[in-house]
Amino acid sequence: MGAEPAHILLALAGALGLWVVGLCVYVVGATQRGTLADRSQLSAAEPWTSRALRTLDLQLRRTGAGRRLTLWLMSSGLSLGPLMFLGLCVVAFLTGWAITSLLIPGGLAVFVGLVCMGGCISWVNYQRTQRRYAFVAQLPEVARLLSNAAQAGLSLAGAVERAARELDAPACDELDLVVQELRLGGSLDESLRRLQDRLPSREVAVLMSTLIIQQRAGGDTVRALQDMAETLDARKDTLREVRTLMAGAVFTSYIVAAMGVGTILIMNVMSPGVLDKLLGSLIGIAALTVAGILYAVGFMLIRTTTKIEL
Repeated sequence: MGAEPAHILLALAGALGLWVVGLCVYVVGATQRGTLADRSQLSAAEPWTSRALRTLDLQLRRTGAGRRLTLWLMSSGLSLGPLMFLGLCVVAFLTGWAITSLLIPGGLAVFVGLVCMGGCISWVNYQRTQRRYAFVAQLPEVARLLSNAAQAGLSLAGAVERAARELDAPACDELDLVVQELRLGGSLDESLRRLQDRLPSREVAVLMSTLIIQQRAGGDTVRALQDMAETLDARKDTLREVRTLMAGAVFTSYIVAAMGVGTILIMNVMSPGVLDKLLGSLIGIAALTVAGILYAVGFMLIRTTTKIEL
């Protein structure tokens, strides 16, 4: 009988994780279906609720915070609008709080809800990081295609359009956005800067700055892009080696973060009611607060020491 609370806790934790993942997949699928519906004649029969949500989403995008959130979501490659992402965070918080409040005190249940909300943000950040890494890995090929197109006599804008047709995702998607902005009357300089804002990295900044300088001042564009392709190839190999060497330390940082939450849950399972006693006294609250701060500081220190900028 003593193992039953542990089994229930593990089952609820697994169900919560699967529910959050399923919700993320459903939201992405629903957004993609909405995008396809907009391209068809069925969009004329759109219900008023969808129109109201779309209007609210557009109003949110016009605000300063909404524009920053939209840019952040775009850089992840996910088909999520700012309103849908905020709704996803709220649902994740309420679900985590509602499930865990059945087993642990209310204060810690709120903390678990905040962790679930942070999981949604971390999920988008992970997708954003992976997309940026994939784009940086394609930069040498991007530079070579632009160099070949310029050598063939195309303008820089024409070279970007050709590269958008020949490359794979995510480079083709990002360059296609640049091409669409140029067709709408935007300048190449501003379009390239927006691409750099969506995928911030040193490699992207160097290539975009080179293209902007060549666009403004002219010069040997072919030679500059060929040299850039060789440099980016060397940086890609170096980054791959560094990430391989630091993989163990990065994994350690996640173990340190999980140990804090795991220790509290194990204590409550082995000694039911111990969290109530801790949260019922100032000494217990202070001990939990100090322990949480120490674990957070340890996690941040490990992540800081393993983050190497080349």
